[in-house]
Amino acid sequence: MSKSKDKVINEMRKIAVCNPKRVNIISLLALTATLDHMQTNENPNLSHDFIQTICQPVNFSLSYEQLPDVCHYNEKTIRLHCKYYVNIFLREYEKLKSTPLPLLIARLIEYKLTMFLNINVPALRNLKLEGIPSLISASRGNERDRHISIILCEHFYKTDDKIAI
Repeated sequence: MSKSKDKVINEMRKIAVCNPKRVNIISLLALTATLDHMQTNENPNLSHDFIQTICQPVNFSLSYEQLPDVCHYNEKTIRLHCKYYVNIFLREYEKLKSTPLPLLIARLIEYKLTMFLNINVPALRNLKLEGIPSLISASRGNERDRHISIILCEHFYKTDDKIAI
């Protein structure tokens, strides 16, 4: 993986492709929230370039000079966009740090069920639904928060409770 001079960009790339068993929920949510922001509030080219720059391991070895071959913008603009991505990521991370565990899990479930986000963030895509309870067990929070989080998972992922129409 080619190293960017920006440590946060490198960290975002690591988060994007991390092993689901070692995922940091807050970091993964902040990264996914950044992509969600790009998709919702920006033009489609910017979300495409975020995916190419941050979420596609095949492009990690490309320098800023080479990224325009797979992105919609020139080198200088891509550098500016990367700073923008970092700012959004850090803002989201700070917001999520103080969020209670059940709300973090609810957001994780929401992102997992959002096709665009699930497809484009490899760590989210590779996270199996059965693996979320083990993440809950390893997370900060008290026993009550963990219990509520498990109930949320069971509500959304237990198939034997669903009624066929």
